[in-house]
Parts: sequence; structure tokens; C-alpha cells
Amino acid sequence: MPRLSGQTKRPQKLKWLRSWPIRMRMQKNIQNYHLAKTVQVNFKLKQFSLDQTSRAALDGLAGELKDSKGYLLEVEGFADPSGSPQLNLELSRQRANSVVRYLSEKHEIPLFRIRTIGMGQAKVIEDEKGRMDRRKSRRVEVNLLRNDTTVVASK
Repeated sequence: MPRLSGQTKRPQKLKWLRSWPIRMRMQKNIQNYHLAKTVQVNFKLKQFSLDQTSRAALDGLAGELKDSKGYLLEVEGFADPSGSPQLNLELSRQRANSVVRYLSEKHEIPLFRIRTIGMGQAKVIEDEKGRMDRRKSRRVEVNLLRNDTTVVASK
């Protein structure tokens, strides 16, 4: 294909960069991000719908992000160990997806800023006596990661 007047080889370089999977590009720059805040949302047994308290917590987080740039959200879903590991993995994914759906639809947070993972029954929460707390283990943790370079540039 002939080049247009003034066109350089730069578009070819950008085409190559765009062909990288987005995950690789994010991993390359993830060291510029730090954990700024974690919001925890709890769920009822075998449920993945958000209650009023959960929505309020997510509304507070989304309010902080309004008109912000230089952030990523890690949304991790968890389940308690009651039931089969396969079902708990799927339930944890559904819980994480319900949080992502709420944030993207209600608060218009772009999906490219969100990384979602279902953890199943990993990382159960224990009470002060060392016993598993099933109620607190049924949760989604939303980790807000801020870009250090954005913070420096805005000062």
C-alpha cells in the first residue's frame, strides 16, 4: 500500500503495539499502580444480587472515581466453602460480575478499567477465635489501584 504524503512508518509500530493483548500492556505498566482502597461487599448464602448496603458502598467508591483517570479496579469474588468447589467458583464469578455490571451500568465506569476474577472458596475469613466466618467469606472485594505517575503529574 503506498504511503500518503508525510506519512511515516509510525502507524506500523502502533499497529504492532495494538496487537499486544491488553493484559500484557496492563502487566507492563502495573508497577505504576498502588492499592489505594479496598471496598468489601457481602452477599447472602447462594446469592449474587446486590442489596441496598452493597449498592451504597459501591456508590461511595464510584463517587470518588467520578472524573478521575489513572485508576484500575480489581473485582474479586469469593464464596464460603459450603457446597461444591465448582459451584462456589461459578458463584464467586457471578458475584464479581454483578458488582461490575452495577458499576458500569449505574456509574458508567469503563470496562477496560476493571479486572474481574472469581476466586471460589479461596481466602476464607476467620473470626477472632480462628474459626471460619462463613457470612464474611461470601463477599466481593473491590481493590482501587491508583497510578503513581498520575498522582505526581497532578501535583
